[in-house]
Amino acid sequence: MVSIPGPDIDLKNAEGYYPRPPQEGPPLPRMLNIFWPWYKAEEPPPNGEEPPEGDFKVVVTDLKVDPATVPLGDTVVITCTVTNTGTVNGSSILYLKVDGVPTATREVFLEPGESAGVSYDLLAEVEGSHVVAVNGHTASFVVSAYAPDFYYATGLEIERTNYPTIYDIEWSIRVGNQGQGDGVLHYTFAHRMESPYEPGEFAAWRTSPVMPVDILASGTKLIMSTLKLSPYCYELKFDSEAGIIVVYYDARRA
Repeated sequence: MVSIPGPDIDLKNAEGYYPRPPQEGPPLPRMLNIFWPWYKAEEPPPNGEEPPEGDFKVVVTDLKVDPATVPLGDTVVITCTVTNTGTVNGSSILYLKVDGVPTATREVFLEPGESAGVSYDLLAEVEGSHVVAVNGHTASFVVSAYAPDFYYATGLEIERTNYPTIYDIEWSIRVGNQGQGDGVLHYTFAHRMESPYEPGEFAAWRTSPVMPVDILASGTKLIMSTLKLSPYCYELKFDSEAGIIVVYYDARRA
C-alpha cells in the first residue's frame, strides 16, 4: 500500500477546518468564509470593548385621536407617548396603521427611562368608522359628512312692513352651525291660512321659494325674506335640519 503524505495539521488550531454551523452557511470549512446570503455576522465591538449589558424596551401608551369625530376632508391628529423602560438607550420605529394598512412611521431615540410624545397628522378622506394602530395599540375615530348636532335655530320673528289691503311681512330667523366643519343648511318656509269661519281649521301649506345657506363652522347666519299676506290669521313654518319652528300670526293687526 502506498500512502500519500498530506499537509501537517495542528489539531490545536484546527478550528478553521471545522464545518460552518448550518445557521451561518453551508457545511464547508470555516476558513473559506462562505456564508448564507441572508446571514449577518455580529460585528465585534470597537476597540475590543464589551457590549453594554441590559435591554432596550419601548412601551406605547395614551394613544389618542383628536377629534373623535371629524368632517370629511378635515385632519385628525393621532398622538401617543413612548417610553423606554429598558436599561440602555436606543432608537425605535413606530408604525401607524389605519384600518390595517401601514400609513406612516416615526423614529424616536430614547435614553433609559425617557418618554417622548409622537404625533401623526391624518387627512379624513373616507367617510365612516376607522381604526388606527401604533405598535399594536388601537384607537378609533369617525369621519362624517356633518358633525353631530350640526345646526340649531332660534325664534322665528315676524314684522309687518306695509299697510294696504295686501300685507307685506318680513320674517327672520337666526340659524347656527355648532359642528366642526363648514356646511350648507337646506330649509323650507311655508304658510297656511286659518279659516275665518272655522277657527283652528287651516288650508294646505303653501311653500315659498328659498335658497340654501352656507354656514361656517361654529358660525351663525340671519335668514330673512318677505311674504305677502291677506288680512287673515296664519301659521308660518320654518323646517330644516336645525328643527321645525311654527308660529301663529294675525295679519289683521298692526
